[in-house]
Order: sequence, then C-alpha cells, then structure tokens
Amino acid sequence: ELRREYGSEGPVDTAVLDVSDPGIVPELQGRKIDSILCCNLVEHIEDDRAAISNLANALPAGGTLGILVPAMPWLYGSLDRLDNHYRRYTKKSLVRCLDNLPLTVEKLHYFNFAAVPGWWWKGRVIKEQSHASNNFRMMNMLIPVLGPVEKLVKPPFGLSLILVARREADS
Repeated sequence: ELRREYGSEGPVDTAVLDVSDPGIVPELQGRKIDSILCCNLVEHIEDDRAAISNLANALPAGGTLGILVPAMPWLYGSLDRLDNHYRRYTKKSLVRCLDNLPLTVEKLHYFNFAAVPGWWWKGRVIKEQSHASNNFRMMNMLIPVLGPVEKLVKPPFGLSLILVARREADS
C-alpha cells in the first residue's frame, strides 16, 4: 500500500526485511531513516523484544518508533490464532519490550474500543475459524466515526494499543 501511494521516491521508504535479524540495523541506518512505523507486526514475531531492539538500534538520536499491536490478552482467541498472533499486549507488557533500550515513551494509549465486544464474541465465545467479511466491515465503518472521539478522549481499553517512543541521544 505504501509503495503504491508513495512510489520509490519521496518521504516514505518501504522494504521487505526480517526485523528479528540484527543485520537490519546497518541496512536501515544506511537508508538514513528518522522514523519507523510497525502496524500489526511484532505480535507475529516470537521474540518481539529482539525485533523491537533491532528497530530501536536502527534509529538515529531523536528518531521515532511507532508501534500498533493488538491489546488485552484476555481477548486472545480463535481470530488471533487464525492471524498467527503469538500474543496480545497490555500497556505494561508493551512497555516492558522497551526495557534497556534507549527509547522514551511519548504516547501510549488504547485504540478502537468499539471493536472489543465483536472480537470477544467471535474469537472467544463462538470461536470463529475464518475471517468473515463482516468482521472488518463493521470496524471499518466505526473507525471514521469513533476515531475523532478517541483522539479527544482516550478510551480506557481497546482492541489495539498505540505506542510512540523517541530514541534518546547516545551518551
């Protein structure tokens, strides 16, 4: 999607890389990046801490790391297994992935609270074994309406967690 939107030139650089491989650090540093955005990525990686460490180490001082992950472990169910998720996160467990990394958390909040009942019902109660088209149709209809509300009032829970962290200056 990003390649189609921005092409190979411009402010966005895309690459197919294994974020769990420490070899990506020099690769990303060579691209002179200033920000990394991971949407629904690290929950698919067994050693999520190593992957986040690689990304943090690739950032320059002052660089930004944005992460969106599925939230609330009690929601983990058949839909997560279908999506090959190793886990869902709490605020504490996501921040713990940043332990001993030169990152300072600037934002951390839940997102998409309206989808929680549907995910719980379909993934934990009736244990759906496939993604029906209506699973995402309702969420996609609600996000434009509820997104602005969630910007004003951060919900106390949500289907996802958003974290924004800044790379500290090297000491």
